[in-house]
Amino acid sequence: MLNDPEPDKRHAGSGSRRRALLFALILACFAFVSVYVVVSLTADSLDKEIAKLQAASLPTTAEDLEKLYEYPPPDKDTTELWLEAAQLLDNNEYHEATSEFWDLLLDAHEAPSPGSPWKALPKAEEALKQHGRPLELLHHAAELGGAARFPLDFANADYETVFGLMHSRSCLGLPLIEAHVRAHRGDASGTAQSIRVVFALGNALEKEPLLISQALKLFVCDRACEHISVLMPYVDFSDRDLADLRSRVAAIDCDKTLKFALVGERAWILNILTNHDRIMPDDFPKELSQPALQVRYLRLLNEYVAAADMAYPHRLDEAERIDREMKGHGADDDDTSIPIGNSFTGVAIRQVTFDATDVALAAEQFRRKKGRPPKTLDELMPEFLKKVPIDPFDGKPLRYVVRDREYVIYSVGKDRVDDGGRCITEMDEDGFQLDNPDIVIRVERK
Repeated sequence: MLNDPEPDKRHAGSGSRRRALLFALILACFAFVSVYVVVSLTADSLDKEIAKLQAASLPTTAEDLEKLYEYPPPDKDTTELWLEAAQLLDNNEYHEATSEFWDLLLDAHEAPSPGSPWKALPKAEEALKQHGRPLELLHHAAELGGAARFPLDFANADYETVFGLMHSRSCLGLPLIEAHVRAHRGDASGTAQSIRVVFALGNALEKEPLLISQALKLFVCDRACEHISVLMPYVDFSDRDLADLRSRVAAIDCDKTLKFALVGERAWILNILTNHDRIMPDDFPKELSQPALQVRYLRLLNEYVAAADMAYPHRLDEAERIDREMKGHGADDDDTSIPIGNSFTGVAIRQVTFDATDVALAAEQFRRKKGRPPKTLDELMPEFLKKVPIDPFDGKPLRYVVRDREYVIYSVGKDRVDDGGRCITEMDEDGFQLDNPDIVIRVERK
């Protein structure tokens, strides 16, 4: 019995299993502690990054966004006017009455030039007559300047602005239709006033601290500018109206708009990241609930904000670089990204439209005084133009070409290749017109 080796073997086997179990337990505890330490340090790092922003008096919470979204002075607050007009236009009757004219929102050339037959003119006039009350409200809001403060639920990450996304298209269509009707009826002063309403509609979103709201503001003002350039050869605007329209175009500060939007967007995203267990939107990348990714995203958002202070075209290059880092960072799926670089490009395109419209208005003022359009943009300086605007895509002056029946102000566009301001008429395989490689503003010559 003393010489039986089996009990020793069983004892040795039991000891090995205990040692293995103890080792596994130690590893598990080490892994747990490591994860806990990493998560704690990451969370602490996120808190430190947020504290830096707060120390600089920059918004980081829903409460901060509420304060950032300023209320207009009571005697200038047009919020209720816009909302009442939008409510009156939010029905099938309005959409059916104006459906034929919706293309005017995207292309001012969709209506025949003033002086040419317009078969739909009686229908357009009838639509304006039927919706006289909301049109009156829109004009009243414009007369007061258009400043507004629409209700927004920042705390619950409600990205749908009560006014901007839901109703601005309806409110935009009516004054644009009115501008063309007045132009066809020879009412130059009325045409200018209708365009002012469109600018005021954009101004209604001026203080709304979200990227999509500011993009919408610039889009609305872009529509006003395009209609100016299309109608100007056929509408005898007074000198006073020309100067007023120029002042409204000049008041659009794309640099300030982009920076304001990015600062607000960062705070909106931070509100979601720090409350992701409660308010993570369905279309928000779920991977951003991971603390390590949250810190990295915040740092990239800070880089976007810093890029907005750079000069063109370096600003666009930097935004593209950040986008590449943003896409799929820390995961295999591009859905983890929130690329914002496209907003930089969009703002640059709007900047071209605004600058080119200002140049076109200056050229019209020159033509009235000299009896001809300027041969070069240098001729406009300094009496009609302080300096030639810079093309944001290559940092060179905007191009200007005088042709037989028109003059063209253009940018080289996103591909940064000068195609001579050529306007493409080719269609793609689906029947849609191809985009111009250059960004072109055309003004027909009188």
